[in-house]
Amino acid sequence: MENRTRKHQVHLDLSDDEWEILNRKCELSHSKSKMEFLRHMIIFGMVYTVDYSELQQYNWYLSNFSNNLNQIARVANETGSISQESINHAVKLMEEVWRLQKSMLSKQPFNPR
Repeated sequence: MENRTRKHQVHLDLSDDEWEILNRKCELSHSKSKMEFLRHMIIFGMVYTVDYSELQQYNWYLSNFSNNLNQIARVANETGSISQESINHAVKLMEEVWRLQKSMLSKQPFNPR
């Protein structure tokens, strides 16, 4: 053990699904062994941290817009008219939805196109 360059061991328990994923990824990587694949992932693998707070805010605005639009449609069906204030409010909510969506897309780690 004294002459070995790798003196530290790691024990890893995997579920059946995780084991299958590991096997598939090892095959796709053409690694000589699972250990080689895991070492490569430890050294060169990417770790992404995802902040969902903006997505939660986006969902809130989208839900609020949807509710507002439903209320406008209900009032329009009942009275035959829509107030300009209601339309302006819906437009502002939709503009905020689009702003948040553009912001989220600009922060993506890669563009799939």
